[in-house]
Amino acid sequence: MKKIIIFSVILAFFSIAYLNAQPMPPVLIFPSNGAPDIPPENLTLQWQLQDGQYHVDSFFDVYCDIDPDFPNPPLYSGPLPPSRTFFEYHIAALLAEQPYYWFVRYSDFVDNYILDSPVFTFLTGPTAIPYSMISGTISSSHNVSAVTVTCPQASVPNSVSTGLAGTFSFTVNNGLNPVVTPTKQGYWFSPSYHQFNNIQANQTANFFMYSWLSNPPFQPIPVEFAGDVSINIGQLKWSYLLEPYYTEPTGFEVYFPATAPDPYDVVPYTGREQEYSVDIPVLEYSTTYDWKVVPYNDHGEAEGVEVWSFTTEDPPPGPPVLLYPPDGETGLPAEEITLQFDYALWQPDSFFDIFVDMDPDFPEEPVYSGPLTPVAGTMLSYNIGPLMAEQLFHWKVRVTQGVEEWTSAIRNFSTGTYIVPTHYVSGTLYNQSGIATTNRKITFYANNVYMGYVNSSP
Repeated sequence: MKKIIIFSVILAFFSIAYLNAQPMPPVLIFPSNGAPDIPPENLTLQWQLQDGQYHVDSFFDVYCDIDPDFPNPPLYSGPLPPSRTFFEYHIAALLAEQPYYWFVRYSDFVDNYILDSPVFTFLTGPTAIPYSMISGTISSSHNVSAVTVTCPQASVPNSVSTGLAGTFSFTVNNGLNPVVTPTKQGYWFSPSYHQFNNIQANQTANFFMYSWLSNPPFQPIPVEFAGDVSINIGQLKWSYLLEPYYTEPTGFEVYFPATAPDPYDVVPYTGREQEYSVDIPVLEYSTTYDWKVVPYNDHGEAEGVEVWSFTTEDPPPGPPVLLYPPDGETGLPAEEITLQFDYALWQPDSFFDIFVDMDPDFPEEPVYSGPLTPVAGTMLSYNIGPLMAEQLFHWKVRVTQGVEEWTSAIRNFSTGTYIVPTHYVSGTLYNQSGIATTNRKITFYANNVYMGYVNSSP
């Protein structure tokens, strides 16, 4: 029996310790829930935390509103020193004969938790103090909802969040000097505030809301989704006019392509020109390009910027164009030469025959036959060598694509002397009887390139 009693005492001790160790929400003290006839002037809200729960960096949000959904910002957000064993927050004025709702949110950033008290309600009594109304509207082309308008001298709620209509109102005891101030992240207001000295009658406080950012540009050239755009268009253009309720840009960041991590170019804003432009190089055939123009200023980049796109013209039909070596080039290294040519109609299934020969009639087979992948745009290349030194060579390219076939013009180039040491190949030509033969034509190739022939001699 004694063991059971001792165990029960120990269990109760640890249960109390466990409960004390668990954080508890704030306990609201005054006004109590459902309290009537609370004086609308100089109300002090009071609440309590359990022992040991308070930290010097404890954070409180005090909500008191006539709407039980609490659409407006809290009356106070921040730390509060404890007064004896409870906390207090003073409210100068409330609306008379009005039901109110209040609760306290406690944030402990040491142990990382947030707790809300229950919501209490109370009813204010009548007042003998005369009062006036301050009402107003936020005007803008932007979304005027969620603008926070504060009037610290007004009866609670003295900080309200506007809706889509952008309207607000405050009740202020006569004789005060109320100041009405709107705020919204990313925007500025004109005027920045309204002040009324010794208010004795209803007043109006209207504001205009401007974005700190600039408005987007418009009217791109080429127009959005344009097709068959010349590859030699040379410029991208756009128009810009500063719209009401926006701030001037410093310049324009042009992204070409639109997904590039850094701007292709930056164009300053002059404040005078409506049309702006940026130079671009020759484009590729049959290619879709996207780009965007982002106005910016000291406050950041414009929002809602569109990505524009256009597609260039298809290439005209025709043969490959030989690029390098230039026709008639001399002194090229005989060790290796990179042949370059452009084929605007290149497709993955394009088939190329590259001919290089000392004979302009090209009696021999091509040095290469097969597909090639462009090295840049529609330019293709093929490395050939070594070639015979100090010789004139002719070359051409034939392309087959489907049932179509085109052959380039014939170009020529001359090789120079060998830079690397050269070697000679010698030998004897025997017939099937093992007898050396004479006057037989021997043809030489190097890397499949026809190098010439000699006749065998005794």
